[in-house]
Amino acid sequence: MTTPFIERLPRFHHTRLIVKALLPRLKEEEPLTEDTLRELAWVARSVHEQVLDMLKLPPTPEGIDARGAWLDLVDSMLDAFHPRKSNPKVEEILDKHVYGASEAIRAAVQKVGDKFATPEVYRYDPAGDDLEIVIAQADYMSGDTFGVHAALTLHHGAGLAFFYESASADHRKRADVLLRFYNSCPLAGGRRIALIPVHNARLAYRYSLEGYFPPSVFPKGAPKIVSGTGTCVAIGNATRIVAEAFGTSAKNSQAALQAAWLPKGWETGAVSLVPGGKTIAAWVAERFTKQNAYAFLWFRRSGAAGGAHPELDTSVKATTDLIATIREKGLIENAKIVIVGDGGHKLEKVVDVDLTEFWNDKESPFITGDRRMQLALFAYLVKAGYNFMNIGMRSGALEGPALLGARTVYLEEIYNLQEGRMEQWQGPVPGYHRVELGHVPSASGKQALAATLDRSVLDNQKELADAALAVAGILGFGAPPTRGAIFQAANSEPADGTKVFKPRPVAEAFTLLCGKWQQELGVKSIKAALGDSWAEFAWQTKVAIRAAQALHKARVKQRICAAYTGPDEGLSDADKSTLWQAVGGTIDKWEVVGKRGGHKH
Repeated sequence: MTTPFIERLPRFHHTRLIVKALLPRLKEEEPLTEDTLRELAWVARSVHEQVLDMLKLPPTPEGIDARGAWLDLVDSMLDAFHPRKSNPKVEEILDKHVYGASEAIRAAVQKVGDKFATPEVYRYDPAGDDLEIVIAQADYMSGDTFGVHAALTLHHGAGLAFFYESASADHRKRADVLLRFYNSCPLAGGRRIALIPVHNARLAYRYSLEGYFPPSVFPKGAPKIVSGTGTCVAIGNATRIVAEAFGTSAKNSQAALQAAWLPKGWETGAVSLVPGGKTIAAWVAERFTKQNAYAFLWFRRSGAAGGAHPELDTSVKATTDLIATIREKGLIENAKIVIVGDGGHKLEKVVDVDLTEFWNDKESPFITGDRRMQLALFAYLVKAGYNFMNIGMRSGALEGPALLGARTVYLEEIYNLQEGRMEQWQGPVPGYHRVELGHVPSASGKQALAATLDRSVLDNQKELADAALAVAGILGFGAPPTRGAIFQAANSEPADGTKVFKPRPVAEAFTLLCGKWQQELGVKSIKAALGDSWAEFAWQTKVAIRAAQALHKARVKQRICAAYTGPDEGLSDADKSTLWQAVGGTIDKWEVVGKRGGHKH
């Protein structure tokens, strides 16, 4: 006798129970509730890897039967929630309450193949007629995920155009990871996230800021989500939206994010997504007490493994310097060092608590891989009154907990290419402190940063040259002088000699150029003179302006990095002093019991 499919579900007992309870509700004629859809969305995420495991089973009768059972389940999910199916109740709930359900269910079967859908099914592009602003995000911008979702949560008139290179397996994988988080946190106000396949994510991001959607980059044409705004805005606007919301009411903003990001029961720590498993409260009680102050030092090695921003990978020497800075002369009472994040540091014996890759702890409530549970850990520590702070190089891993109330020391090398963006949170976001370092604190990071800047210079030189050539062709001018005029108008100071990046607003630079070229052409209105060529001229000129500003920024950064005189590996004395001031002198509840360097805290 064949064992029932439900009883053969591997690994996660909770998945078996929920699927068993919800299978009868998958039929269209059955009543569907918001809670049902939320649970189904969560189930879909949980079974994702299990579906892949099932497809790898050997070609035995049992393996074939098991694979078929999983495919039947996923097929049933698609039948019930496929956007092309007409089910008013499902559509009503999805549109008004649970954006994540439909997307998450499709994400769970994305790798199963053409049996269920073509790539077109996974392209979701809602109309944006009622949106006030559409944020652009490319698939390589993983560090901005928390900030973007926070902006969408706090501003119901905001949407997101998410660009991914559909021809690249790596880009599709990155898009899948980011979208799984977005889909796990339902947004108020209906569907406001568009998934847009493009040929070049970098160009798509840049062009979208000008409302320029050429078929060479956007095979599906202009996204529907910009139907109301006409253009997207830079991803840095998400940071600004969050800062403005917290500046208006930090309490209300934090509460909104808690509701969007955290599972039920996080306040008491009673939550565990594994039935009968250890709760967050129990797990925390085994490792922390309320008598101590804990510095969570985030160790990062994802760049070395092929992730984004390898220059931000953490140095063992810099972490050791930071540990010594915090422990120096015992100035912070009961200070305990916690190492958290990626492995590879071999610092287990010199720290007080080792939380390296805690999400892989098989005895923990985090083994499900749900990022909400990881956020719930820090939210619970705040709620329960534990005295701690997060310290690490700029990373989205720090941003989520910071918005949920975790005191944070956010380290950024001076004049990074996202220059000053996160400075907007200092003040509006309680307990958040941005600290500027003289350089990235590792030799490998310095090399990676130099390579990144070199590549940025070359890429932006080419983009500026291409766009300037197009503009020159429309105007009938020579390409080199056109490029020079654009560069000069885009940047309020010349690139050579200046130490500060001060670009003009794009609109101001564009107006300046139009005036200059009107005089050279001897016309009263360049728009009227160009006629049908005006739109192409305007788009290409603005693209060139942004490329010129990015080129200027990279060159300024190169000069600053070349002028750095600190150590290749570890923290300079100046950076150590700055860090001590932030950790010991500006974070509330950290008691300092002495003096350092003549400064009293």
